[in-house]
Amino acid sequence: MLRILLSSLLLAAGHLSAQSDPRIIPTNGATHLDITANFGDVELVPSHTDQLTLRHVVVINGVERPELGEITVDRRGDRLIVAETSPTEDQLSRECAAQRASGGNGRQYNCNSRIELQIAVPAGMQVEVDTKYGGVHVADIAGLTRVHSTYGTVEVDHRDLSGSAELDLYSNYGEVDLTLPANATAELELITEFGTLLTDFDIAIDAEASEQRQFYERVVGTIGQGGGAQVRCRSPYDTVYLRRAK
Repeated sequence: MLRILLSSLLLAAGHLSAQSDPRIIPTNGATHLDITANFGDVELVPSHTDQLTLRHVVVINGVERPELGEITVDRRGDRLIVAETSPTEDQLSRECAAQRASGGNGRQYNCNSRIELQIAVPAGMQVEVDTKYGGVHVADIAGLTRVHSTYGTVEVDHRDLSGSAELDLYSNYGEVDLTLPANATAELELITEFGTLLTDFDIAIDAEASEQRQFYERVVGTIGQGGGAQVRCRSPYDTVYLRRAK
């Protein structure tokens, strides 16, 4: 049960339109993967090959609209950079019929959209993700080091936490939800301002480093034997969950 706690030289580039069928992207020795998205939810799963597969889905009111989506793929040194460049806010505004909200001067969009960036990541790559409106869902990517989102939920299931790993998870307005192995060993820092910190791990809390005051909670401590991975989870305006894998 959870409980409350106190650019360099561009070497290669390409443009991909949204589509139902995945695209295969050779990594050609790249060791880092950087992913950025504005409106799309990012979903990462392990690849069963040494190649990256990518599928960009744009659905407006139940209809697939591949012409609205575009992904750029760049290579800079040992980094493979995948960026969602459309749909843009202007495109979505045009697609979604705007109407005056009842009793107010705001705008209401009678539009249902589903935008997803689904990526299968080869083993051995270090991965960083940045999103604006979309959430991030990661399943068992050992090389994940950083996920930052402005409005989306960050959900990570980390089944292989290396002793030398560093993991930084952040959402300004969404939840941060991290699942670690039951036998994980890690140094923790969990922070919220207006939300709540919840866990079912037994954390050895560093009382001197931790802090609690009005609209701010910071828990510093260890799980397992201490040492090991460095894990930081922050959500100023929502809940931080640290879960033990079942």
